[in-house]
Amino acid sequence: METNTALCAGLVYAYLNFPDKLQDDTKAALERAFPEILKGIRGHKVRWQYTNIFFNLGGLVSLSRVLDDPSVHAEAVADFDMWLAGTAADGFHEFNSPTYTPVTLFGIEAAWAHTQDGTFRARLQRIMDVITYQMALNISSNGFLGGGAARAYQRDALHGTGGAALYAHIKFGAPCPPIDEGASITYANQTLFDYVPPEAARHLALEKPEYTEIHDRGVSVDWGGGDVRLISGQSVAISYGDLHLGVVPMLLDRAGGPARGNALLAYGEDGELRLQLRLYGGPDLRPEDHPLDALLFVEVGVPDATDTLAAFADHLAGWRLSQRTDGEAVSFSAAHPDGASIAYPFTEADPDPIGDALHVSPGLTLRPGDLVKLVNGEAPLPFSE
Repeated sequence: METNTALCAGLVYAYLNFPDKLQDDTKAALERAFPEILKGIRGHKVRWQYTNIFFNLGGLVSLSRVLDDPSVHAEAVADFDMWLAGTAADGFHEFNSPTYTPVTLFGIEAAWAHTQDGTFRARLQRIMDVITYQMALNISSNGFLGGGAARAYQRDALHGTGGAALYAHIKFGAPCPPIDEGASITYANQTLFDYVPPEAARHLALEKPEYTEIHDRGVSVDWGGGDVRLISGQSVAISYGDLHLGVVPMLLDRAGGPARGNALLAYGEDGELRLQLRLYGGPDLRPEDHPLDALLFVEVGVPDATDTLAAFADHLAGWRLSQRTDGEAVSFSAAHPDGASIAYPFTEADPDPIGDALHVSPGLTLRPGDLVKLVNGEAPLPFSE
């Protein structure tokens, strides 16, 4: 259903801009389709945290033009306001994703291009300015989007040849990635509209300082090569190049109890080992089921000649994860028998390195509520003014 905006905005663009090139029966078919697409978008409303689909608002604004219905535009503005308020307080949920950041930006840009409300257009431009700046912070000059990221497809995360790389080529001037059989209509969509990121973001994307510090909130098993389902809190340790990598996943149900059968260690079709965490869905999904909470502890070691993977795995296995709830307040921690611990919310003994901020980088600091002020023009964008 994500294609409602991906397809709809392009169809509206063609309908509005090339009426003389469309045959009469094509225009008539589009006019019949537009109300049905609106029904599809309204039938696939999701939580605001699911950013790339929530930005079906690009489809709503586009449809408001061809359907001449101000209420559809008002619905899009209300959706945007809901997302903005939540993100300003909580931070970006689909942050820095090589798959979904360009999808999100296209949804916003489609709304930006098709809205006839100057104030709303300015707000959309400013949120694109913020997101493209954050994208530029993490992108290499060759267009590869690195750094910590929310969910993404394997091809995009490992090879860097997907939507983020093409966006970086079009908007930042990075080299064009290979366009192969994996390309989709979303690639063409990135060329439809003429938003230009701030000069500071375009410069940052292609020329990085030597060192930049960025902060964002957004298995020890006896394994013989077959698929293994991990119990909640079971650790996984592997050797990868000159690194030791360890992960301790704990999946919890709505009541806070351990969820079983949702963590799978298996080889993928490409021969690479994968740790798959299923938070929701699957063939046994029931109407009363809710998404799981996931606590994920990650440890990285750079071993010397005396450090063995077995010793690293034994140490990793000592970590214990826990979550506590008190009404809407949630706290979680990781503790080790050697006395080491990590907790959220932070404590005086283990203070938060960025205080109450949601994002800290050389050109931008965001604290709860700041994003609303930036997007509404109540405060300047520090990296571009």
